[in-house]
Amino acid sequence: MKAKEYLSQLEQLDQKIKHKKQELIEAKRNRGISTAGTETGKIQTTLAGSSGKQTESQALKVVSLEEIIESQIIEYMELKHKYIDQIHDLKDGLYIDVLYRRYIRGEKNFTQIACDMGYSYKHIINKHGEALIAFEKSHQDLFENEAVTDGKLMEKF
Repeated sequence: MKAKEYLSQLEQLDQKIKHKKQELIEAKRNRGISTAGTETGKIQTTLAGSSGKQTESQALKVVSLEEIIESQIIEYMELKHKYIDQIHDLKDGLYIDVLYRRYIRGEKNFTQIACDMGYSYKHIINKHGEALIAFEKSHQDLFENEAVTDGKLMEKF
């Protein structure tokens, strides 16, 4: 695994959370379920139209999905803070800014990044490549044993 793949894991987790949220919306809509948090932090679930074990099963599926989403959001925030700290270990401010914009803020358009930063597209593309190399050098422990590191990181997803 290279720095680009490593840093892209944050975006992958963000996409996974968005997909789970969409799944939850659809599950609630299809089952006539509405949920509301209470002051105690417990979730109160009501269902429209169904009864018995099927109703209970549907409610439990929705609550379970909500718990998964909450867990993934916490994981995302922890990973984001870790990546920010790792990016800030670099010495070059331009490297930090380019990696932060691309991988933390999720800005995909290098033309826009270049414009916002007051540089040419080609300059930012070159700096992005240099920044990834500098990131790998700065965090050699993450990239030395690719097979083990890759397996551990991807287990979370």
